[in-house]
Amino acid sequence: MNAELSSGHWVALVSRLGAISHARRGLGRDPGAEAQIRREVQALRSFAATYRFPDIYALASRIEQANTEQFPPRVEELVQILRQLVGGVDATKTAILIVEDNPTERGLLADALATPDREILVTSTGGEARKVLETRPVALVVLNLSLPDMDGRNLLILMRNWPATTGTPVLVMADSTGSATRAECLTLGADAFLPKPVDLDIVRSLVTAQLRLATPTPAKSPSSAPAVDPSPAERAITPEPMTLPEIVAEELALPEIQLAETQPGMPAAAAMSAGLQSKTILLVENDQLTAEILIHRLAREGYEVIHHTTGSAVLERAAEEIPAMAILEVKVPGMDGFELLTRLRRIPAYESIPIMLLTGMGGERDVLRGFEKGADDYMVKPFSPRELIARVNRLLKRR
Repeated sequence: MNAELSSGHWVALVSRLGAISHARRGLGRDPGAEAQIRREVQALRSFAATYRFPDIYALASRIEQANTEQFPPRVEELVQILRQLVGGVDATKTAILIVEDNPTERGLLADALATPDREILVTSTGGEARKVLETRPVALVVLNLSLPDMDGRNLLILMRNWPATTGTPVLVMADSTGSATRAECLTLGADAFLPKPVDLDIVRSLVTAQLRLATPTPAKSPSSAPAVDPSPAERAITPEPMTLPEIVAEELALPEIQLAETQPGMPAAAAMSAGLQSKTILLVENDQLTAEILIHRLAREGYEVIHHTTGSAVLERAAEEIPAMAILEVKVPGMDGFELLTRLRRIPAYESIPIMLLTGMGGERDVLRGFEKGADDYMVKPFSPRELIARVNRLLKRR
C-alpha cells in the first residue's frame, strides 16, 4: 500500500472501484449508469490529484471529456488500472479484521459481523494482524487486548503511529471492566471499549456505525422499541457513571476557566480565541448546565459550538448551519433526538457527518435504536466531558 494513504482512503478507493464496476454493467441499458460513473470519476480525479496518481488523473480527465462512443472503453481501461492499484483486493467487499486468540469467540464474532458485502479476516496473534495490515487495506479492526504474543495496546499504538492505519476504526475487547483500562485504550486511540463477554448485537451496531463514516449510507428508520435494563455490553460504549457534582468539579477544577455565557442558536465564539475556530459542532441540549459545560469544554479544544435547545430550531436553520459534527440530546422538548437524527440524515449535507447521541436513557434497545437510525456514537448521562472530547476528536479525525 502507498504509505501516504490511510487505510480509510484505500477503503474509499476500493469502494469507488466497486461502484464504477457495478455501474458500467448498465451502460447501454440503464439511462442513469453513465451519469453515476461520471460522478464517481469526477471524485476520483480529485483524489488522484491530491495523492499524486498522474495516470489515473489523466484517464479520469479523458473520461470526463469522452463522448458516448469513447466512454465505455475508457471506463474499462480505468477499471483495469484501479484493479492493479489495489492489488487484487475484492472491490465489492469491506474488509474487517478480527484479532482474537480464543477460537470460539473468534468464530462467534466472525459469524455476527459477516454480511454479503464484507470480507471477514481473522488472526489469533498481534504478529499475524500486523502482517495483514501491512499488506492490504482494512476498514475496521476488532482487537482483543490479551494476545499470546503481545499486549493488544501495543498493536493499537503501532496502528495509530503508522500512516496507513492511523484513521482505521478499532474496537477493543478486554476481560477487564475497570475504568482505568477503558480510559487508557480510548486515550491510545481506540474508538470503543467492549468488556467481555461482548454482546454481539452491540458489536454489530458499533461496526455498522463506524463503517458509516468511511462509506456513508442512508440511515434506516426501524420502529421504536421499549427501553430495557442496561446490559454489560452496553456499558462498553458508555463511561462508568459520574455524578453531576463530579462532572462540574472536573471542569471547574481546571485553572483559569469560566463557563461560557451563550444564547441558544448562537455560536459560542466568546469562549474561543479567533485563531481556534477550525471546526463547528452543533449541540442540541435543553439542560443549561450541561450545555454550558460542553460548550466551554469544546471551546477549549478549538471548536465553535452552535447551540439549540429544540429539534425544530435545528431543522429551521439546517440549510444555513452545516456543522462538522452534531451532538444530540435525546430527551428534548417536542421532537426527540431519535426523530431529529432521522430527519437530519435525510438532508444531503447531513448524510455523512458524525452524529453522537447524548442521553440519560440507558436501555440496550435505545442504544441499538440510535445506531440503526444513523448515530455514530452514543453516551449515557452522567458522563465525563473529557471522554466525550476524546470521542469527538476521534470521530472528526476520521472524516
